[in-house]
Amino acid sequence: MTAATRDASSRSDLPARSPSASARQRLADYGATVLTALLLLGPALANGFPFVFADTGTYLLSGAHLSAPWDRPIFYGLFTTLFRPLGSPWPVVAVQALAVAILLRLFLRALLGVTGPGAILVAGIVLAGATGLPWFAGQLVPDVFSACLILALLLLVLAWERMARLARSVALATVTGSVSVHYGNLPLAASALPATALLVLFGWRPAGGLRRLVAPLLALGLAIGLGAAALVSVNLAARRGPVLSASSATFLLARLLDDGPALQVLETECPSAGYRLCGQLDRLRAYRDLGDARPNGVPVSDFFLWDGPLADLGWWAPTEPEAREVVRKALRIDPLGQVGTTLINGLRQTWRVAIGDGLAPYPADTQAVRAVREVYGRSGADSFAASSQMQGLDLRLPNAIQAVMLPLSILVLATGALARWPGRRRVLPLVVLLALLLAANAVVTGGLSAVHDRYQARVVWLLVLAATGTGLLAWQQARTRRGETEPG
Repeated sequence: MTAATRDASSRSDLPARSPSASARQRLADYGATVLTALLLLGPALANGFPFVFADTGTYLLSGAHLSAPWDRPIFYGLFTTLFRPLGSPWPVVAVQALAVAILLRLFLRALLGVTGPGAILVAGIVLAGATGLPWFAGQLVPDVFSACLILALLLLVLAWERMARLARSVALATVTGSVSVHYGNLPLAASALPATALLVLFGWRPAGGLRRLVAPLLALGLAIGLGAAALVSVNLAARRGPVLSASSATFLLARLLDDGPALQVLETECPSAGYRLCGQLDRLRAYRDLGDARPNGVPVSDFFLWDGPLADLGWWAPTEPEAREVVRKALRIDPLGQVGTTLINGLRQTWRVAIGDGLAPYPADTQAVRAVREVYGRSGADSFAASSQMQGLDLRLPNAIQAVMLPLSILVLATGALARWPGRRRVLPLVVLLALLLAANAVVTGGLSAVHDRYQARVVWLLVLAATGTGLLAWQQARTRRGETEPG
């Protein structure tokens, strides 16, 4: 068998078909993928308008004004602007849902070996009806791309040899695009490298040996590097220096204010240090001392960023230099203790997965509402004002369903990974690598930002997908065995 033949055979478990049968199969698969995308838009369609989060305004306006914000990458804003001539936000979320559906098809086919249009439809129905995925796919923020990134990482590490060039290109483009639209996705993408190393230490080997990992890991590194280069290029163009994020020190300062070390630095050095931050010390201390009486449980970090102190300091540009200095001093106080605190915050984040975080009615004077009006005109603003979100969403049922599906999915995955059956060789490495990437997401978001439900809710549905895929694989293999044992 030649190398080309081995490569081709490794990418498909399907028997040979006639050209016409293959064409019909592809059409059926494409149709099922589009239908799955429509299913994922169900909650947004029922809402009457794509879901809007507080950050939606920043993203929409950055694209509309072609101006890079300090606290967010510009690329998602540019993505939304591509469809602005159509005068509607629906093409934005439609493309998001279709991108997810395409990755779902690749995941089932290349990683698990589950084929046929019925499989993608079953997965789509389960995910649309029993997880938080549609609430993110239909939202005008880039949150859904965190899960897309994890799907792409799983495909590149575990299924590189089973993907054709086009599929590999889709996965690599997903990595680059996801890194460029959200700062938190860069460390998440980078975590795939140590996660893969751990997977190898646990005994996993790709078909053909470890040398088969060289090409996908090099390609993955290049894809991550391109996304990072895009972020740096924008900050250079905006004359903010060769940095990935022009606001990273301020965000980390907020986290360390909440954890304590940064507030300890200010209490020790103010007012003699002359920091402008010293003018906010009494305010921050008073808010910290409220404890459980803080309004809506808002942490000190979010209070500093969004409820007044940072705005009074003049926002990001004047605060960033002081933030870098305070962060350096805060990290020196107890570096090992801070590592432990970060891991604890990440552990807390792991179980915070409620659907609907931030999908509240927004007052007319908020940036999100103003941005919708500016970008989509009066008709868009009227549609958003009439949406279910603006009347108040009742998400008790979706959250109750998810609360049942997540432990059930974990049980299915544990069984599929540990039981002796033909699908174990695919399921076990999937479960281990997925668990490591979900843990990395929790540490990156909850440990370096703040603990919020949306951070883990936007990726935890991948457990349900993996469990559904495992069930479909078991059903497909059982059906194949029955066919082989039937008398011919």
